[in-house]
Amino acid sequence: SQMTIGTAGPALAACRDAAIALLAIKGAARAARRDPAARGRVVNDIDLVVRPADLERAFDLLVATGWTPAGSGSPAYQRTLLAHGAGTNFVLGRFGNVDLHRTPFHAPHDSNGDDAAIWQRAAPGLLGYAEVLVPSPTDSAVIAIAHGALDAHKSSDWLVDLVAAIDDGVDWDLF
Repeated sequence: SQMTIGTAGPALAACRDAAIALLAIKGAARAARRDPAARGRVVNDIDLVVRPADLERAFDLLVATGWTPAGSGSPAYQRTLLAHGAGTNFVLGRFGNVDLHRTPFHAPHDSNGDDAAIWQRAAPGLLGYAEVLVPSPTDSAVIAIAHGALDAHKSSDWLVDLVAAIDDGVDWDLF
């Protein structure tokens, strides 16, 4: 986890320096909020959401700093797909693995209005020595369930993230 976070640190700082706000989700959010129980949560990749208006700048910044989109096709081709998918996976070296998202949710569950509310409720965090935002416990619970529903048998991380969010205090009326 620390190797993955450490490798991503310079890219996170570059985004901060470029005034691109980052919302860490899933395991990265737990690490960023300094959750004491997160030590038991392996962070294989850093899931980051950027506002849609910043997505192309964030993509270009990652490519310029040596990160490579993991999908098929050139970075120029991958850039044309940004508005149509939930995110792009980037790799760097042995441990670098960043998922750059335009929304915390996969289609058809993504919603600009819901995303804006998640950003408003987010709190500050620190990941790889860079300031990021982390979703509220309620939003973290919803994000965990949404990602678990994609392939609940692939990993149980979503269950652990859900329990941590509940422990942090879910607003059940908002949920």
